[in-house]
Amino acid sequence: MEVDTESSQPLWSRIPVEGCAHRELRYSIVDGLDLMARVYRPVLRGSDRQVQLPVVVHAVGGGWSEGDRTLAADLHRRLARAGIVSVVPELRSGSAHHHPRAAVDFERALRRVHGEAKTLGIDPAVMIVAGSLSGAHAALTAVVTSQAVRRLRIPRGVVLRWPSVDPTTVRDAMLSSGPDDGTASAVDDYFAGSVRMRRAVLPEMIFDGAAVQLPSLWLTRSRGEIAAPCVVSDELAFAWSHAGGAVTVFDAEPEYEEQVNQEMVRVIQELAALVGSKRQTIGQVR
Repeated sequence: MEVDTESSQPLWSRIPVEGCAHRELRYSIVDGLDLMARVYRPVLRGSDRQVQLPVVVHAVGGGWSEGDRTLAADLHRRLARAGIVSVVPELRSGSAHHHPRAAVDFERALRRVHGEAKTLGIDPAVMIVAGSLSGAHAALTAVVTSQAVRRLRIPRGVVLRWPSVDPTTVRDAMLSSGPDDGTASAVDDYFAGSVRMRRAVLPEMIFDGAAVQLPSLWLTRSRGEIAAPCVVSDELAFAWSHAGGAVTVFDAEPEYEEQVNQEMVRVIQELAALVGSKRQTIGQVR
C-alpha cells in the first residue's frame, strides 16, 4: 500500500510563508501592571490565513533581573518564516519581584495563549515551551509545578537553550570564575536567600517526583557558559530521563548562537509536525 506522505503532513507545514510580522499582547494585569508579550507570526496569503499554526511560548533569559520581550528577535523571525507563531512574554524578576514570580507570569502567559488560540490563529494542541538561560528556569518551573498547565495538557515539547535550572550551582560557578559582574548578585536578589534558592533546583524537584507525564525535552549543553554549567544540563537530562521523558542533548557554545538558533527551529518544526501529523492521522481514522 502506498502512503501519501504529503497529505500525512500537517497543513501548516505545506503553506508558503511570505514574511514575518509582530504585535504586542497584554497577557495579564497584576497590581495595575500590564504584563506584555510580543507575538511573532508568519505572514500568509488569502485563505491560508485561516489555518491554525503551531505556537512556541519562549521565556528569554535576562540575567535573573529582566525578561525583555524584544530579545532573541532573530530566532523568532526564523520561526515565523518556518510557519510557527512565537510568543515572548516579559517576566517579572529582580530584587523587586522574587521567585517564583517569573514562573507564575510564564504560567499566566501559557494560559492566556491557550485561551486565545482562535484569536491568535494557533492550534492550542500544538504548543511548545522554550526557555533560554534564566528564562529556562521560569519556563520549566511552570511546566513542572503548575497544576493548571497539566490540566491543559501542555506543552507537547520543551526546548531549552543553555538552561540555568540550578540557581545554586549557577551562582557558585559565577562567583568562582572571578569578581562578580552583578549577575551572581542578581541570582541572590531574585531568590532572596539560599534556602529558597535550594528549593528551586529543578533537576532535584524532577528527580524527587514533582513532574509526571513529561513531554520530549531538547536542550543545548555548553562547557564554557558560566550561566549554564555543563553539570546542570547533565543533571537535568538525567532527572528528565529518570522521570520517563525523552531527552536530546545538543552540544554548542554561546559563540555559535546562530547555529543553535537554526537547530532550535529545526527541532521545533519536527516536534510540531509530529504532534500535528499524529492528530491528523487520528482524525482520518475516526
